[in-house]
Amino acid sequence: MEYRSDTAKIQGLGSARSGAYQHIIQRVTALALIPLSVWFVVSIIILMRSSNEKMVEFISSPAHLVAMILMTIWGMAHGMIGIRMIIEDYVKYELLRATLLLTLYFLCVITALSSIVAALTLHLFFILRLPGI
Repeated sequence: MEYRSDTAKIQGLGSARSGAYQHIIQRVTALALIPLSVWFVVSIIILMRSSNEKMVEFISSPAHLVAMILMTIWGMAHGMIGIRMIIEDYVKYELLRATLLLTLYFLCVITALSSIVAALTLHLFFILRLPGI
């Protein structure tokens, strides 16, 4: 049993020096996701009531393609930072922490890349009006 206070236990350990940066990036991604989320919800509501031609027109639009890609990138970055903070704060064992962080990075990169490739494929498919892939 240790009789030192919590403050005494952490003195001399130094700072992580990355907390402020992560905090700022977390807030910036959250702010960027606000208008993108509004755009996404409004788009889904509009597309639910529209014809197939309107859906093709929507997907073919470069502005909507950029918004979809930005939503994917900012959403993945925001989620990755949040889950990373949880893992770093609450996982006690180093090996488990490293494994979880590596898995998190891998899954976020794979998910973001596959989402971007899917958006680009749909965009090109409807622009070129290919008969089928």
